Amino acid sequence: MKRINTYHILFLVILGFIIRLLFILSSPSLFEWDEAFHALVAKNMMDHPFKPMLRVDPILPFDYKAWCCNHIWLHKQPLFLWQMALSMKAFGVSVWAMRLPSALMGTIMIPLVYSIGLNWTNSKQIGFIAAILSCFHSYQLGLISGRFMLDHNDMAFTFYMTCGIYALSCYFKNPNAKRAILIGIFVGAAILIKWLTALLIFGGWGLFMILNGKSFFINNIKYFALALLITVMIALPWQLHIMSAFPQEASYTYSYNVRHIFETLGHDGDNYYHLRTIFKLYGFVGVLFIPLGLLYLLRSKTIDNRITYSNLSMLLVIYLFFSLVVTTKMPAFTMPVCSLIYVLIACGISSSTSMLPSAKYLLIPLCSIAFLQPWLFYDKYFNPSESEKNRIHNSHIYKNLPDSLSAYAIFNLKPYQDIDLMFHKEVNAFTWYPQKEVVDKLQEEGIKIAVFESHTNQPVPKYMYRDDILIIDKKLK
Repeated sequence: MKRINTYHILFLVILGFIIRLLFILSSPSLFEWDEAFHALVAKNMMDHPFKPMLRVDPILPFDYKAWCCNHIWLHKQPLFLWQMALSMKAFGVSVWAMRLPSALMGTIMIPLVYSIGLNWTNSKQIGFIAAILSCFHSYQLGLISGRFMLDHNDMAFTFYMTCGIYALSCYFKNPNAKRAILIGIFVGAAILIKWLTALLIFGGWGLFMILNGKSFFINNIKYFALALLITVMIALPWQLHIMSAFPQEASYTYSYNVRHIFETLGHDGDNYYHLRTIFKLYGFVGVLFIPLGLLYLLRSKTIDNRITYSNLSMLLVIYLFFSLVVTTKMPAFTMPVCSLIYVLIACGISSSTSMLPSAKYLLIPLCSIAFLQPWLFYDKYFNPSESEKNRIHNSHIYKNLPDSLSAYAIFNLKPYQDIDLMFHKEVNAFTWYPQKEVVDKLQEEGIKIAVFESHTNQPVPKYMYRDDILIIDKKLK
C-alpha cells in the first residue's frame, strides 16, 4: 500500500464502473419510488428541456399540487433530469440508458474520494482505502440502480457535493482563483439538483478561513465571493425561469420544500433517526471504525487541524440540521458528505493496521466485502419477491405493446404503473376506469380509448365493452 500509483486508482475505477454497470442492468423495469417518476420526466425533457412535465398531454383534470399525477413537474431541480435526458438522447429511451449517468457519477467519485483523503491526511494509503469504500458502497449502488427512494436525484446530489468537497480540499492545500471557481461551479450544480443544502460547503470553507487568521481571511475573501457569485449565476436562472413560466407550480414547490422542515410529509422519525440510519448507510463494520478514525485525525501530528476541523464541521452541521431541525426524515439526507465518512472510516482502518502491517491484507478486503453487503442484494438478483416478479412481468407487457396504441388513452393499469407505461410508450395511461360521461367526452374530442382486462376483483364496467373501445387482452399481475 506504500507504493500506490495511478494504475491502482485506474484499476479501482474500472472495477467500480463494471460493478455499476451490473447494478444498472440488474432490473429491467423501473422502480416505483421514485425512479419511475424521475425517468418519465427526464424522457419528456428530451424534447422540452425547459418545460419539465410528467404528463405531456393532460387530457383529464389534475391537481397541480400532486407531484405523482400532475402536468408541470417542479418537484425536483432539473440538472439530474437533464443528464438522464441527454443519456437517453444518445442511447435511446431505455431503463439502463436512464440509469447510466448515475453509474458514471458513482465511478468518477472513486478518484475524487481518493484525492479528498490524500489532501486531508497526506496519506496515499488512507486515500486509497477511502476510494475502495466508495467503490463498494452498497447504499450508493442501491441509489444508482434505482432501488432506494430518491435514487438518481440523491446520487447526483451526492456526486456534485463530492466534487465540491474535492475542489475545497484542493483549495485547502493551495488557495487560488481557479479552485474557487470550481467550488462555485460544483455548488451551483448541486443546488440545481437538491436546493440549498449545497451551501454547506461554503460553511466549511468559511470556517477554514477564520481558523487561518485575519490576514488569510482578508486575502481569501475575494475568492469566497467569486465562488458565491458563480454559484448564484448557475443556480438563479432556473429559479427565475420557473417563477416566470410556471408561477403557480413554482410557488407551491418552494413552499413544499420549506414544509420538510416543519412537517413529516410521510417520512417521520425522531431526533436520533440519522444516527441509527448511519448503520444502514455504512454498515456495522464501517461505523465501528468511525470513532477510531476521529481519534486518529485529532491526535495526528502530520495532519493540518484546520482542515480537519473544517471537514468535521460540515459533517456535524449536516447531521445536526437533519436530526434536530428538519422534521422530514429520509435515509439519504446525509449522503452528500459520504466522501468525508469514507475518509473517517479509512483512517480508522489504517490506524488499526499500523501496529500489525500484515493485518491490512485481511482487514481491508473484509471491510470491502462488509461495505458491499452483497447479501442485501442476493434475494433481489437471484430470488426476487413475488411483487418484483409481477412488476417485471407487467413492464415486459408495456414495452411490447404495439406502437399503434400511441393514439390511445389507456385505462385500468396497476397502481402507479401508468408512469411505467408512459415511459416505454407514447401514450396517455391511467390506473382507473373512466366514468361513462368521461368516455363519451374523450371520444368526442377524437381520443381513442383502450382498457386492460380486469386484473382485480372489480370487472371491467359494461359500458366499456363497445366496438369503439379496444380491450387489451394482456393479463397484468
